[in-house]
Amino acid sequence: MSADPLTLFTIGKTLLDIKDSRDQAKLQAEQYTAKREAAKIRALEDEAERRRQWKLQEAHNMAIQAGGGFGMDSRSFLNIQDQGENLMKKDIATIRVNLAQDINQLSLAAQMTKKTRRKEQFGGWLSIGSTWYESKNKETE
Repeated sequence: MSADPLTLFTIGKTLLDIKDSRDQAKLQAEQYTAKREAAKIRALEDEAERRRQWKLQEAHNMAIQAGGGFGMDSRSFLNIQDQGENLMKKDIATIRVNLAQDINQLSLAAQMTKKTRRKEQFGGWLSIGSTWYESKNKETE
């Protein structure tokens, strides 16, 4: 029960394709993991930058108030500070929502890629089986 060289070559090529597909799947999984980590780092940096901007704005407002001769318990000043702080919190919440959305999209893309690679590999195994079956049937004829 020997197979002809063409059948063996076809099976060997398909096995190499399956191995290549597995290797590509691993690389893509690592890429998606790296992209998720980069998105987290970028969001943390954006959050820190927004907090820094708020601290500068708060100090600027206090300097203007002190120069204007108003008391630190002025209702209008406290309202301005509260509005600025609320805006900062809203911006940080938006950054976090955007991060969650980016991570979700990357996770979905990773799952789709993994599913596609599994289908490729399964198709390769089916191809090997059908090639071997056809070869065996040719021998019996």
